[in-house]
Amino acid sequence: MMIAHSLPRTADYVFPGFDFSVLRKFHASWRNQNPGPLKKLEYLRVFFQFAFESKWIDENPRRQLEIPKVKLRQTMPDTLELMAAIFAACEKYGRRWRGGKYSPSENVRRLRAFVLVLR
Repeated sequence: MMIAHSLPRTADYVFPGFDFSVLRKFHASWRNQNPGPLKKLEYLRVFFQFAFESKWIDENPRRQLEIPKVKLRQTMPDTLELMAAIFAACEKYGRRWRGGKYSPSENVRRLRAFVLVLR
């Protein structure tokens, strides 16, 4: 902790050669279109808010970063027919299971609940 207090608190020392174009290029390199980039952006914004409040940087670039567009994938089956087929499979395989502490009807109910949790 003593070392951190003795370091100079200037933007040139902490961020040598930093400017907003470097940050923009780094941000543009994120090619994945899932919720991951949103989390990365949140971490960057919190970091730059901290750096600004600590007077490491003169300007806070966090508001200039664009929020990435995220494509959320549908997790439910496409059609009701497909969902009915999945439930029919639960019925078939739940009744087929022998042994264990659950009856076949309880196995069917547990499989259906598991499928509903996974959607």
